[in-house]
Amino acid sequence: MTKQYPLVSIIVVNFNGKNLLEKCFRSLELLKYPKQRFEILMVDNASTDGSVAFVRKNFKQIKTLKRTNNNYCAANNLGIKHAKGEFVVMLNNDVEVDCNWLKELVKVIGRNKKIAAVGSKILLPDGKIQSVGHTEFPYHYWGDQGLFEDDIGQYDKIKEVESISNCSALYRKSIFKEVGLFDEDFIMYVEDVDMAFRIKKKGSKIYYAPASLVYHRLHGSGQDDNERKFYIEKNRLLFVAKYFPQKLPDLIFGHGDIIRLKPFLFQRLLLELLDKLIVLYGSSEAKALFEKISVAVSKIHNYGEHCLSGEVENKISLFKKETATQQSALVEKDNQINKLVTDLSVSQNQLNNLTNELFSKDKNSATQQSALVEKDNQINKLVTDLSVSQNQLNNLTKELHLKEESSTVQHMVLAEKESKIEDLLIKIAILQEKLLNLLQELKSKNSEIESQKTMIVFKNDLLSTKDKQIHSCEEEIKKCEELLNKERGIVQSQVSQIQEKDKIIIQKTEELARIFNSEIFRYFVKPIVWPLLRFIKKIRFTLIQLAQIEITPNRKKTIINKKANKNILIAQTLAKSSIAKHGFDNEYLIKIFNRSITPRKFRLVVDIWPHENRKHPERHFSYFSTELSLDMLSDDTVKLTYDWNKKITFHFTKKNEPGKITDFWKGNLLSSELYDFQVLIFDKDNVIIDRVYIMQKLIL
Repeated sequence: MTKQYPLVSIIVVNFNGKNLLEKCFRSLELLKYPKQRFEILMVDNASTDGSVAFVRKNFKQIKTLKRTNNNYCAANNLGIKHAKGEFVVMLNNDVEVDCNWLKELVKVIGRNKKIAAVGSKILLPDGKIQSVGHTEFPYHYWGDQGLFEDDIGQYDKIKEVESISNCSALYRKSIFKEVGLFDEDFIMYVEDVDMAFRIKKKGSKIYYAPASLVYHRLHGSGQDDNERKFYIEKNRLLFVAKYFPQKLPDLIFGHGDIIRLKPFLFQRLLLELLDKLIVLYGSSEAKALFEKISVAVSKIHNYGEHCLSGEVENKISLFKKETATQQSALVEKDNQINKLVTDLSVSQNQLNNLTNELFSKDKNSATQQSALVEKDNQINKLVTDLSVSQNQLNNLTKELHLKEESSTVQHMVLAEKESKIEDLLIKIAILQEKLLNLLQELKSKNSEIESQKTMIVFKNDLLSTKDKQIHSCEEEIKKCEELLNKERGIVQSQVSQIQEKDKIIIQKTEELARIFNSEIFRYFVKPIVWPLLRFIKKIRFTLIQLAQIEITPNRKKTIINKKANKNILIAQTLAKSSIAKHGFDNEYLIKIFNRSITPRKFRLVVDIWPHENRKHPERHFSYFSTELSLDMLSDDTVKLTYDWNKKITFHFTKKNEPGKITDFWKGNLLSSELYDFQVLIFDKDNVIIDRVYIMQKLIL
């Protein structure tokens, strides 16, 4: 079973997708795959639409994990760390899966241990193809193979592919130990291509399973198109930086979409690319690469300015008419710049304080210290650049006051100052973002410390509880020792009593020996008195038998105790009434003795048969039994109720506990007549020790 259906963990990343989760999770409930062999984990990226509460209320079997920021790659990595399965599935929240979707993925990956990942056939809601794997285009762009084609069977063969979409992809969990988790710098898009490239470098394979069907709402999560273009361009360049860094200057322009990005997004892209190069290759090599990239960027910038030159000329003509207004606006902009610089210095002080606090709490982590120092150096460099920019702005302001007569020059200076303001705003936004990240790291460290304190308090409470338990156990041991000493005293007294009785028996035996050896016994008692006593006993036994035959139904008690000399014996058996009623609780009391000096276990049996058919055991009406034990030199009364049908209860009065019926047999009633109610005792070898019976008249 486990080989055919291995344990699979399905990871669904969600960000404000509450309206999509119902269809996705309902389709997973219909999978033709054993429910105990797969688990679903939803990783939420700080949603604000109530997604987590919705899932916890309506899908209680789904495990939910929460994050504090929106990073698709980091969310998948968190899910992989918590996954219990041998295989892990990355699945979008805006899909519906076919009932055989998971079974077909597992079937393909089970063909060969070299297969590390398998992708599904991803269809659009109208049945057209979205993806059957990835295809590489020039400049290291990647696209979906088969996009918008009609599905007419052209992709219905299992095959090896270069890359698969994380919209629906099954991975061996062991492969992440070999190649690492998803690169969190990618955030979203191209991360699946990066993972596929690493898997291929390790010599493993990636396959496509055409029978594993997924229906995907394209961009169902409602992401902004400009943001999507930014991530595609940024992650394309990060991919090139990781594997082909020398090609970056030639490939940075790509298909030209990069010049359509807004200025602040383009600046952000370059900063993230620089950070990645520093992490991968060090500051010196990264600087050399970035100088080459700057030349290509300047060409892109000139091309962009050329495209916008007509619009700039129109703006210049408008600025000529509003020179006075521009001057006042320029002064106001200068004030804004000074205020922004002041705010930036305050933010820098806060950042330094937080950095120092973070260093004090992470003294044991050398790696984190080096990373923070490197980030601090980058921040100081940015601050230095900002101060240089401030000096440049001051110089430009002086030039502007000297050239007030020329409106064209004023316009150019104003435009330059506005661009500088935009740059400063972008840099401030970047610094604020880094400040927030450091604050989050600080909060996480504080929460870790608090959790450790809570764990210490819990362990102390647990130790105190254990000490109390040990103390109570010691008291119980003392009580047991006192009881044991009492029992020892009782046993010693009983032994002394037995020894005294043995002495008396020996004395009596010696007296009997003297009597037997006397002349009176030999010449008078033995030949004359004993035969006379045997004759009287015989007559008495005959009279008792006659009395038993002539018993009336109203008689309540008949005692037959032929083995009274045994250690275990039935003293008497009493019926509450001489008449037994079928279907009613009829009560019986059975008195039993243990005369031995050791505890005894035995089986108590009740056997009922018609009095006239007593010589024919096969005609018995009912038979049942229970297990009983008696302490040495003790007795007990067994209270028995029987409705002469099926209801039976044994109750031991001294132990105050019910007995368990060990076996039961019942025949058919013959009529309302006289029945023998026999009670027997069997030892452990199934030998009868003693028996007593009474007779009752049964009324149906």
